[in-house]
Amino acid sequence: MSVFSKTYTTQITQSAGDGAGSSIEIIDLTFEYCGDITGDGFDDVQVSLALNPASNSEKEDMVGVAFDVNKLDNLEIVQILLNTSYGSVTTTPPVVVMGEDQVSDQGPLDPGFSTSGGNLGEDGEPYDVGIRFGELGSGDGIVQQASFVLTTAGADINAEQLLDDTSWWVRLQSTDGGEDSAKMYLPKLDLPPCSDDPSGCAEGLTPGYWKTHGPADLAAAPGGQANDWDNITGAPVYGAGGVSAFSYEQLIFGAEVEGLKWTLPGGKEPTQLGDLSVMEALSIGGGGANALARHSMAAILNSRDEDVSYFASEEQIRQWTGQVLLGNLVEIDGMQYNTESLAGLFSANNELGLDPCALV
Repeated sequence: MSVFSKTYTTQITQSAGDGAGSSIEIIDLTFEYCGDITGDGFDDVQVSLALNPASNSEKEDMVGVAFDVNKLDNLEIVQILLNTSYGSVTTTPPVVVMGEDQVSDQGPLDPGFSTSGGNLGEDGEPYDVGIRFGELGSGDGIVQQASFVLTTAGADINAEQLLDDTSWWVRLQSTDGGEDSAKMYLPKLDLPPCSDDPSGCAEGLTPGYWKTHGPADLAAAPGGQANDWDNITGAPVYGAGGVSAFSYEQLIFGAEVEGLKWTLPGGKEPTQLGDLSVMEALSIGGGGANALARHSMAAILNSRDEDVSYFASEEQIRQWTGQVLLGNLVEIDGMQYNTESLAGLFSANNELGLDPCALV
């Protein structure tokens, strides 16, 4: 399961009627991806549609949505949720039809609403998925918000591979003060990648790797292992035995921080340390602040290595780590992280290896 969560919002706009004075309808289309939504341990995509308040006359009703996907195999549509407004009730359960290039009002699979016309340059284009939120006609509720989840049993969904360059269609009724309808069309969806890495991939090496592939004067580096620290850029982070002016705290905060302690097991009683060397940070066991020290130290080395495309910069790693070690929450891609969850974020990225980009 990915520990990332990415949110991307775009808008679909279209005239609410055919007349010159017709109002403009706006639908906010939001995608949440790069994370587990259903709780099965695999990445999903949640899609939400909402009538923008700027174009809401309290009468518009979203009848349904039709869209393309780049791969239909084993795709499931689950957790369809509707928000009806102004005291209305939708009595008809949502209906899903799925078939590659088969979903249209002129095709083998009729979604229950028109997917053609509207001077949109797409006359009766067949889609792969259609979801009808309610029956046509004002008697079946006024749906102005809806969401659903795209999932695949036993596998992650790569949102970009599934949805990039796909077309989307939303059917509105009772627009323009209740007198007309709108056929909303988005021709080419373009989702940003899960990470900020411009190549669209991310890599990382574990604390254990950095601990055992260091230079000869790094205390725990065993003989015979390649020294991969020769690709590290920036000011040195170690000296003999992993000790230097750049201790772990100084790397993160720029100075030692009073009262910040780590616990090292030893004998019958644990040893309390007020500061860690680079090697101690890479080697320290346990969870909480210990886990964050271990994985953030590896994260810094990953960000410095010219052969590793890490998901975050050294500046970001220092800022995030320093904040949570001082008891604060940090927000990354719309999610809040504390000590434990930030350690998990770094850990997941430190275990990616180098294969995704094949840089070495």
